Amino acid sequence: MVAVPDGLKAWELLKGRPHNVDLILTEVDLPSISGYALLTLIMEHEICKNIPVISMIPKINVLAAMKFSSFVNNTTSN
Repeated sequence: MVAVPDGLKAWELLKGRPHNVDLILTEVDLPSISGYALLTLIMEHEICKNIPVISMIPKINVLAAMKFSSFVNNTTSN
């Protein structure tokens, strides 16, 4: 398990060694780049796109949850 302080550091670490990652646990609200941007980078990467992602939304934020769900549905349908 590896923890990083922000989305950009997560992406740098992930793209540097994607074969060592079994699961990505992230938040939607991240410093540096958003969880949406991180998910986009992951899904566009040939190896990383196959790694399961669990994204957490802080507190109970129904609007953010709906936006994230819509984002994932639109990205995966392409």
